[in-house]
Parts: sequence; structure tokens; C-alpha cells
Amino acid sequence: MLKPQFIKKGLFLFFIKICFCQPTIPVHRISYSVGGHTLTIPYFRNLAIGETWENVKVAIISIHGAGRNAEDHFELLSALAATNETIDSTMIIAPLYLLESDVESAGLDSTVLFWPSNDWNAGDLSRSTGSNPRPAQISAFSVIDSIFHRIVQHNTNVEKIIFTGHSAGSQMVVRYAAGGRAQDDILQEQDIEFQYVSTNTPSFLYLDSLRVIDENSAPFQFAFQYGCGTANYYKYGLENMNAYMEETGATTIRNNYMNRNVIYLIGEFDTGGQSDNCARDIQGEDRLIRSFIFFSYLGNYYGDPVYQNHRLAEIPNAYHDFEDMVFSDCGPSVYFGLDSNNCIYVDPAVLNNFSPDVDAGEDQTANYQELVFLDGSNSSDPDGSIISYLWTQTAGLPVAIDSADHPTASFVTPGQDNTLRFVLTIEDDIGATSSDTITVSVGPLSTQKEMGPQVIKHPLIFPNPFNDNTTIIFDGDINKYCSVRVYDIKGREIRVLAQEYSANNDSHTIIWDAKDNNGLTVTTGLYFVALETEDNTLLKRITYLK
Repeated sequence: MLKPQFIKKGLFLFFIKICFCQPTIPVHRISYSVGGHTLTIPYFRNLAIGETWENVKVAIISIHGAGRNAEDHFELLSALAATNETIDSTMIIAPLYLLESDVESAGLDSTVLFWPSNDWNAGDLSRSTGSNPRPAQISAFSVIDSIFHRIVQHNTNVEKIIFTGHSAGSQMVVRYAAGGRAQDDILQEQDIEFQYVSTNTPSFLYLDSLRVIDENSAPFQFAFQYGCGTANYYKYGLENMNAYMEETGATTIRNNYMNRNVIYLIGEFDTGGQSDNCARDIQGEDRLIRSFIFFSYLGNYYGDPVYQNHRLAEIPNAYHDFEDMVFSDCGPSVYFGLDSNNCIYVDPAVLNNFSPDVDAGEDQTANYQELVFLDGSNSSDPDGSIISYLWTQTAGLPVAIDSADHPTASFVTPGQDNTLRFVLTIEDDIGATSSDTITVSVGPLSTQKEMGPQVIKHPLIFPNPFNDNTTIIFDGDINKYCSVRVYDIKGREIRVLAQEYSANNDSHTIIWDAKDNNGLTVTTGLYFVALETEDNTLLKRITYLK
């Protein structure tokens, strides 16, 4: 969708603001009472959180990245709401998690909370220092708990609460979705939809010690990875958690995350995020691949039912930019439930699908004018089924492939030296394909009898299909060494109907009673009748129906 012109920014200026500017600090405050002390956190908003608004249907809480650009989040989401004509029914809140340097630069009073570095996005306690003492401390996740409860308390018609964040803020969204406690408390009394939207996430909260084995191999597979002793430490795993998350508990965290409604948005070109932190880098080389790996990991950990609640969308032409996410085709769908068909989510069945294992068989050698079977029946699919086979010739004198769309196909070799190459391509029920090649070398394999080439005219097989017996009638001057054999679709000989057959008339008739060489009736299916002389072979398909 088009972005309103008044909020467009040059990418260069956007990053200059994140990297070098102090955050814009709003005048509005959310107040907390802890141990009889009043503490506050600044926030941007279109509607006061402590007042009653009957028209509010949706509340959006958006968490800034490391640049503490809460103002940008508020402006972008306000513009999106205005564009979609939902601003009158939407409450937009953008809290600001300050650092100690921000408090000092702005000369803020001693009630304003601040956090060390980016630990606010893990739910750590606010800070109190000798230079900037605070009478009490509060978890960054408790701040969100309180916001959720206040929204529900003062807005009786609210139907949906969306908790979103970008970059460092998206890490908070993921961790809070797993360990936050307000949603379950609220749902005990009210029926409200909660949705968590994580955008351009640098790292994720893993639920056990498994990590991706090879990020360049699809589908992703997971096992315990050595070499990073902190990989399972919180904020990346569930060991050594902070006080808030310990109180929630690892079992509850795992159960929570399975059932949370989480949407992950990642930019197509968001390929940054490399670091010297092995706990982050073991999740993948960059933010883009980490998102796909984690989405696959969820299925590995929980099973396919997790994808009823968790969805991933790769935003085309987007970078590590919250504006790209908000004004993508997914923006109206994710934040306001509009134009849902425009947001294309990754199909987990495709992401986690193993390609079928194709086997075209061993290379072969064959004589002139010989019937050759191409056997792909050993092909398989490890996690589904094969829905199509296709044999194609890629080299050599052209030959006619019979049953080219079956596991087993056949052809008659040409009457001269040649090297034939065939490719078998199979497709599974998810749409993944695999191919394998087989080579057939054609040449004289035995001394030919001194005789002119035999002529075999097209035989008549009637009836076909048949359910009792069928008659094979062929014409031709066949006075020396003629055999008629029946093969199944895997190329196995089923019945020798005639061998070293000699005839002195122009019409030859053979009856097949649907029995094999042991006198047992064959199963229903497709068979091949091969009429062979030393110099010629003719193959005909025949179907037996009981």
C-alpha cells in the first residue's frame, strides 16, 4: 500500500536518528505505585490510558527498537489507522524505555524509570544508581502487564489488544508472549482477542537446547549444538531466567507460547544482525534466516498444531525498517484485520517438507532393438507421498518412451551404437520435486545370427482391457526365433507365452489366460506384452481387470 507522504523519511536520515539522536521524550506519563512510591514511564498516545473511551475497539501497544524511537512508532501506526479510517476506534500507545543517559540528558525527575542497555526487552528490573537513585524498581514486563489491565479496565468495548514491536522491541514481544501474565488473567473474566506482532526480530526465545544443524540445508533440522555455552541462557533460552520469568516458570512459558497468537514479519532484505554473541548467531547468520529457522523450529518442538496460532510473512522489498512493515500489504491485515488476503504467509508444510528421494535405477547396457525398462519404483517420500512421475530423454537418438508418467517406463533401443540418457522427475504432495539421471549404453552384446532383419507388424490384442483371457494376433514373415513375454510395470517377467516359436504361416495367434509362469492368476493392473525377435521388439500395453 502507499505510504502517506508526510511520514516518509530518507533511509539515511532515519538511521542517523536511531544511532545518534537522543529520543524524543513525551510529556505523558504512565504512573505506577510500588511500595508506596510513585514511579512513571513516558509514553506517546492518542488517547489517555487512564480514561474511559467507549468507542475503542482495538488497542495497539508498540515497542521501539534500540534507538528508542517510540515517537516514530506512534506516528506510523497513527498514520496507518488514519489511512484505513480506523483511528476513531483505535487506541495507540508507544511506551518509552529510557536509559540512564536519556534521563540525565533530559533532566528528568526521580520518578522516571530507566533500564540498563537493552535489558528492558527481556523484562529485567528498572535501574537505581548512585547518580540516579530510585525508591523502587519494576520489571519491564510488569509495565506491559499494567498497560494491558488498564486498557481493559477503562475501555469496556475493547475487542482486541495487539502487542507489537520492532527489532529490539520485537524481541520483547516474543519473550513477553511466552512469559507475560496479563493475558491469562484478563481472559478469566473477559473475552478479548490478543495478538502479538514481532517485526524484524534479531533473536528468538528457544524452548529447549536444540538449534539448527545446517542453515543452508532445507528443510531445517535441529540437534544439540556444541560450542556456545550461553546458547540456552535467557534471553535466548530458558536457563538463568530473571525474576519475572522465573515466577512464570519454564513449563508455563512453553505452554503459553504454543497457544499465543503470534505473527512474525521479516523484511526480504533484512540480512543484517550479525554479532559476536554466539547465543544469537547460533540461531542463524542474519535476521532473515533466523526468522525462518525459528518458525521451522516451532513445528519441530510443538508439532504442526502450533501453526494454527503462529504465522510468518516475508515482506517483499523491505529492509530493517518498521515503516516497511507497517505500510506493507500485511499492515492493514495484521493491525486492523483488513484486506487479509493481501498478506501472504509462509506455508509451514512447504518450509518443513523433505524433498522426495528419487531413484532412476542403475545405468544399463543393452543390445540393438532391445526392450529396456526404466525403473523408478525405488523412489520414495520421507514425509508424504509421490503424486507424479515423469521420464524424459535428454541425450541420444530419440526413442519412444512408453508409460513415461509411471514409475516404470520402457522403450526399444535403436539399431546402432548410441548412448541414451533419461531423467526421472518426481513430485510429492507438497509440490517439491527431485530428479535423477540414468544412462543406457546401446551396442552389440552378443554375436548376431546371420539372417536378415525380421519384420513384425502391429499385433492385435483383443479384448483389451480383459478379465478372463485375451488373444494376441500378429502378422509377419516370422519363420525363425520368435518369443512373446508378459512383464509387469516394474519390468519383472510374468509369463513366457512363446519361446523359440517357429511358424510357417502368415497368421499367428496366442492366448494369455492372465496367469503367470507358476500358473497363478495375476493381480489387476497394467502389463506389457513384448513380441521379440533377434532384431526387433514390439511392446504393447494391456490391462487386466478381475
